[in-house]
Amino acid sequence: MNSNGGITLDFIFALVLVLSMTLLLGVFSFSLAIIESTQYIAYSASRAYFPAHINEETQKRMADEKFEELTKSSGFKSFLKPDLFKISVDRIGDTGDIYQRATTKDILDGVRLKIILEILDIQLPGLGTTQGQPYETFVTSLLGRESTSEECQNFMQQRFNALLNVPGSTYSSSSIQPEQYFAFEDNGC
Repeated sequence: MNSNGGITLDFIFALVLVLSMTLLLGVFSFSLAIIESTQYIAYSASRAYFPAHINEETQKRMADEKFEELTKSSGFKSFLKPDLFKISVDRIGDTGDIYQRATTKDILDGVRLKIILEILDIQLPGLGTTQGQPYETFVTSLLGRESTSEECQNFMQQRFNALLNVPGSTYSSSSIQPEQYFAFEDNGC
C-alpha cells in the first residue's frame, strides 16, 4: 500500500481551517473596531444634542447633522461601507422607555445608534456558516440635555405666576401684570 501524498491532504485540511479561523478573527476584530468608532460618533452626536437651543427639535436636528457629518464626509466614510456595516440613528432624545430608570430623577437623554453587522454574514470553509438573522446592536451615548429657551421662558413665567399667587407677598398686592414681567436670568434656568 502506497501512502505517498497523505500528508498533503492533512496540510490542505489544516490550512483551510487555519485560514478560516484567521478570517473569522479578522472579521470579529474589524467589527469591534467599527463598534468602537460608532461609539465616538454617538458621543459626538450626543454632545451636539446636549447644549441649550431654541427648542428641542433644533437640538435633535443639530445631533442628526453631526451624525451625518461624521458618517458621510469624515475619515469614518472610508471604512463605513454599506455592504459591510449599516449605521443609522435609532433615536435622539429621551430613551427612558428603553432603559430602566433607577429613580425618577435619572436623565436618559442622548443619542442611540443602530449597527447592522453585515460583515458577520459569512460562510467559512470547514467551520460552517453564520448566515441567517443579521447581527445588530445598539450604541448609546446618554449625556443629558440642557433646557431650551422655550422651556426656560415657560419655567420663569410659571414661577412668576406662582409668586403672584402667594398670599401676603409683595407681588400679590402689586399692580404688576403677568404680561409686563420680563425675566432675565444671568445663568439660564
